[in-house]
Amino acid sequence: MPFPSFLRVFVFLAGFCAFGQLEARGFRVEQIPNGFEVGCTNCHERFGGGPLTPFGRDVNRTLVNRNVDWQAICDLDSDGDGVTNGEELGDPDCNWSEGDPAPSDDFPSNPGEADSFPAADLAVTIEGPESAEAG
Repeated sequence: MPFPSFLRVFVFLAGFCAFGQLEARGFRVEQIPNGFEVGCTNCHERFGGGPLTPFGRDVNRTLVNRNVDWQAICDLDSDGDGVTNGEELGDPDCNWSEGDPAPSDDFPSNPGEADSFPAADLAVTIEGPESAEAG
């Protein structure tokens, strides 16, 4: 018995959408500085795809020939946390280009999450227990 036409359309669309997400994960992380440090969750809400983060929506909106235009999104603050995408990914001056070595920032943050900040911007103080004088 042949599939009804609506099932064929559904299967085609489901396959097309899945292929599009797989393709995006495969090469776009290379097109942003330190992209592999944060991975797919730069643009997606979870590993393996899913809904786009604010950064992912900016990337999608500014694609050029299906590629990330880093210069178009570097100075933006996609997640609204007061830190530019470039600062979060270790390229505050927006000088990085695809193929360049990753910037020397050891701890990039996620430009798609408002509660993620570069390690240098975190004000963390670690204090040990106060020493007691032996009496």
